[in-house]
Amino acid sequence: MLEDLYKKLDVFREHITEEKEVSRFTKLEKEINGRLGLTGKYAVAIPEAMIDFYRHFGNDMEFLNAFEHFYELEDIHVEDQALVFADKYKNTGKLGIKLTSFGAPYMSVSFCPSDEHSWYSEGIMGMEHCFFDYACWQALNMLPLIAVVRMKDKIYRKYMAKEFHYFSDDPMYTTGGGIYSGYYQNMLLCYLSLEEELCIATRSEQDLKDFEQKFGLKLKMIKPKKPAKPKSSSAQKKRFEALAAIQLGEMLSQLDAFRNQITEEKAVDNLIELGTKNGFETPEAFLDFYRHFGNDGDFLSAYYCFDKVEEVCVEESSLMFGYTHQYASRLGIPTADLNTANEEICEVPLKIFLFHIAVWQVMNTNSAMAAVEMGKRKFDMFMKKGARYFHDSELFTKDNRYRAAYYKNVLMCYIIEEELLYVSAKEDDELHEFEETFKLDLDWC
Repeated sequence: MLEDLYKKLDVFREHITEEKEVSRFTKLEKEINGRLGLTGKYAVAIPEAMIDFYRHFGNDMEFLNAFEHFYELEDIHVEDQALVFADKYKNTGKLGIKLTSFGAPYMSVSFCPSDEHSWYSEGIMGMEHCFFDYACWQALNMLPLIAVVRMKDKIYRKYMAKEFHYFSDDPMYTTGGGIYSGYYQNMLLCYLSLEEELCIATRSEQDLKDFEQKFGLKLKMIKPKKPAKPKSSSAQKKRFEALAAIQLGEMLSQLDAFRNQITEEKAVDNLIELGTKNGFETPEAFLDFYRHFGNDGDFLSAYYCFDKVEEVCVEESSLMFGYTHQYASRLGIPTADLNTANEEICEVPLKIFLFHIAVWQVMNTNSAMAAVEMGKRKFDMFMKKGARYFHDSELFTKDNRYRAAYYKNVLMCYIIEEELLYVSAKEDDELHEFEETFKLDLDWC
């Protein structure tokens, strides 16, 4: 069945390669069964879905490396008690099938973070669904234009029922996965259920314009990225002066009122020494962040996963200090950007990034958390009703990604792209009171 679906997917590929000869899998099966000590009727087989995937796409190097880095068939191997077949995006870890999964009723793909030797299940789902998801996501990332829009699952399902098309209506492919793949006219679609985002890829900019008009959606281009407007020298100077005036340590202390536990300051001498050893001065904002939260294990792993002070290191010419949610990508600052007093992460000034992430981490340590949809204009009006920003600098009050604020004992983070206001508190009653005060219908997380 997968072979038929892959042929449907070929419509969106620019180059269709010849089938790959896959006898290599026979050797791998012998190696796995040898390690497990299984023979005869007890011997286990590599999933047919994986074999189909490599048979169809194994000769297309652009496809194999479009997002995740799938190994060439000859490079698939057994390592750390798993059959390893891919590196995750930006080398944040490896994908594989644990040897103990072979022969089990429910086999799953697992993820091993970089610098670890432990495997974590990516979720129990049919191997056919799993490898077809991989195929669609790789194909989508090969197309020249990619846009994304926030969309609740129920809205996505409504579109799938009336306008969009699955590649197969078999429940195996329409339920129980992290990615749902489909198409609309000349556009390839991948719905990311965890992020609640619909990704749309095509070759024509007009396709995306027509899509926006028909469905009344505002798409955000992620490939190619729109070039940033150059800043004038006076604007750069003003921004630099505003950043220099911000005392991150003092701002982080304001968050203590919303934390469940206040830990002692962490010694950060080794972070200073790390910079000296590698020819840069560790940014004071970075030191403030770890000095304030370095002893709070719940905070460090609440959503983003920050390295402990002792684990921060220099790798690949970057100061590495953690992972984004679910280990999707590594967090780091190129060492070449240090000593500029204007360091950035993801095009965001370091001080701004660290404060907003600190707010988000604290929110995720609280027991009560909720969200409500809110357009940017409505949020600006909401902020005039009593809520307060943590700092009056436009770097915070007009940031184009996040707005961190508070009202009494309720901590807030407004995510502009999602048009969602997230709120958290130590107790449910505090959110109920907040809900009543501002006449909001909160969706409890």
